[in-house]
Amino acid sequence: MADKATFNQSFLKFLGGSPTPHHAVENMAVALEGRGFTELFERDSWKLKPGAKHFVRKNGSSLIAFEMGEKPAAETGFRMVAAHSDSPCLRLKPSPEIGMHGAWKLGVEVYGSAILSTWFDRDLSLAGRVMVKSKSVGITSEMVNWQKAVALVHKQAIHINRNVKK
Repeated sequence: MADKATFNQSFLKFLGGSPTPHHAVENMAVALEGRGFTELFERDSWKLKPGAKHFVRKNGSSLIAFEMGEKPAAETGFRMVAAHSDSPCLRLKPSPEIGMHGAWKLGVEVYGSAILSTWFDRDLSLAGRVMVKSKSVGITSEMVNWQKAVALVHKQAIHINRNVKK
């Protein structure tokens, strides 16, 4: 039973630290490196050795991990497991700032098959990947996670949407 509790706590910690697919991929890469996997890059030529463990990231939002067998794949074949790291969310539009009647709003678009009612009347935060431009380094990718409420999407009042109970 302790193993299940340890697994559950570890999984909950992973979920809490992975508010976006980009965060999840970063956390998986760190976990794999801790288990002896090395990162390979698409632009490089690979020399895969028997027994080696590797992973590859694509665009910071996808990850493929694999372990080489002791014998050549041509002799023994191979197995691959994959998972989808996407998640439904309200994604900020490229130019999200909207000022109207003294209020500041953020324009969002639905990404994935979100069940919209679950996003209403609850505190929301901002997390994801942002691109940063500097004179010394150029454009870099940075992960952000505010971890505090910065927004709220209100439900329509019942007198505006009389069909809400149907």
